[in-house]
Amino acid sequence: RLCLNGRFLMEGPCHGTGYHRHFESADLSQWLCEGENRLEVDVLHVTDGVWISLYRESTAALWLDGTLALPDGTSDVIVSEAEGWDCARAENHFFREFPGFIRSIPPVEEVHGADRFVDVPVKFFSEATPQTQGFNEYGVRETYSLVPRPIPPLSMGEPQKMHCIGHGETWAEYDAGRYETAYLHLTLSGKAGTTVRLHTAECKAKQVGGRTVKGLRDDPDGQITGPYDTLVLTEDSSLSFDTFYWRAFRYLRLEGDAPFTVSSLSFSPYYYPMGDEGRVVCSDERFNRMWEVSR
Repeated sequence: RLCLNGRFLMEGPCHGTGYHRHFESADLSQWLCEGENRLEVDVLHVTDGVWISLYRESTAALWLDGTLALPDGTSDVIVSEAEGWDCARAENHFFREFPGFIRSIPPVEEVHGADRFVDVPVKFFSEATPQTQGFNEYGVRETYSLVPRPIPPLSMGEPQKMHCIGHGETWAEYDAGRYETAYLHLTLSGKAGTTVRLHTAECKAKQVGGRTVKGLRDDPDGQITGPYDTLVLTEDSSLSFDTFYWRAFRYLRLEGDAPFTVSSLSFSPYYYPMGDEGRVVCSDERFNRMWEVSR
């Protein structure tokens, strides 16, 4: 995940194939400011054999390169040099596998209090040549070539609020109004030691014959269940949480083991930059409604 001066720009890389591994690229010109600019890269590293890195190793790896165009027409390397980079590990943020779900689903998150970072050493290896070959964590050449992303990247929309459909001292439920693919932004407060679970679901579910059965997305009856993130307040203060990766949901449920207060909750839609180029109109109104639903 790439950020410039605190602003989210993009994430990646997109999935590779049996022949290639992909890299992302972006023009940062419009977001640069006069003077010093801070470039930040968040790298997801999941242990316990849940995921492995892009380079088929258990240690997180990152390849980053870039140039700055100067007024005289020349360019200068800005991000591939070792100098000027700090590397730190988030000691309060964890990623867990959720029991009963396939491993291709991104792991759930667990956050303990405010951000705490610990400096870690960085091992730099030789510069990779993207179109011909890459390097693994030991600097050994891989058989996979690095090629650009083959499809457009997703775009981040403006934050939107969710509608509260019910709440109590230790729980609250929200409705986004429709099925969304988005990043979540949450701030809550409570006593130290309070644990809050954050459930997201595309629809509500019901118990039928001892089984959990998913309902329709516009059916207001049922329960919001499924994988959940865990937020732990370590001090008597507020905790802010932004999901590391996007989620697909309509409903959201917060449930705690002690009273808590939601100060703010919003989501930023994350979608492919696609627009309407035409429409279909049919004499059968059922097909017109199907068209509107599937747009």
